[in-house]
Amino acid sequence: MKIHQKTNRKSLKIILTLLAILLLVACGWSIYAYSERQWPFADSETGKYSETGPPQTPEQEAEESQNAKRNPQGDQKNLEKDETDKITASIGIAFSDIRNGAVEVRAFTPSVVEGNGACTAVLTRDGVTISETSRGFIDSTTTQCEPIRIPLEEFSQSGTWNLVVRYNSPSSQGSSETREVAIP
Repeated sequence: MKIHQKTNRKSLKIILTLLAILLLVACGWSIYAYSERQWPFADSETGKYSETGPPQTPEQEAEESQNAKRNPQGDQKNLEKDETDKITASIGIAFSDIRNGAVEVRAFTPSVVEGNGACTAVLTRDGVTISETSRGFIDSTTTQCEPIRIPLEEFSQSGTWNLVVRYNSPSSQGSSETREVAIP
């Protein structure tokens, strides 16, 4: 009988320890999700992560838009409105190189999270421009561009080309910094 009680106490301690760990992880996730506007604190209608909390009524959005025009710097980090009333998205190029007979470009925008945009890779050299477009999709905390592939046969000249990735959607737009790509 004593052996059985020790086993029950040991099992109870293990279960309570696991529950305490689970509770700490849940609390940690909740704090992180709230501070980073992750699920369940994201605006589910637009897929964008709001800096102001829950979705707003049309009247609140109109008032916020007027305030943003009066105060162009606003309180939003990494997000600015331009003259077309679109959010200016920062674009990062994660990869750009030759792969399997094509220039492959992978890009993302960490400042805007939405699934209705288009990514366009634009390569220029000596007045010649080559471009290709792919769609953007939501990937956790960023908008990812589907890989953009441009066959090497489309390039009339070998050498160094300048690459810029542009992102455009109904509510945001932006361009990456220029990156050089060597075409063989």
